[in-house]
Amino acid sequence: MGVGAALQRRPGGIFWLEHGAAAALVAATEMGESIGGIVSRGGRPDLAGDALKRVAAPTLLIVGGNDLPVIPLNEDAFEDLACEKALQVVAGATHLFESPAR
Repeated sequence: MGVGAALQRRPGGIFWLEHGAAAALVAATEMGESIGGIVSRGGRPDLAGDALKRVAAPTLLIVGGNDLPVIPLNEDAFEDLACEKALQVVAGATHLFESPAR
């Protein structure tokens, strides 16, 4: 079997940034098992509201350690997720995950 055929049988994933994270989470509740996983980077998953409790796909929330206003919003959303989940706070990262100039 070729790689293409194997990939066709695999569920897709969703990667979203910033405020679109909430839309991705809501969409995942409607797409069911066709979503294999969700990654939100620097997002506002809290804006998904009650949909968070219905997310079935494994979900990873990533937030910058220096993005202080967004950390508690991600922590609150994380608590509402009933799926397999992880929350990663990246030390020293800002909202845009910029790295220092070299």
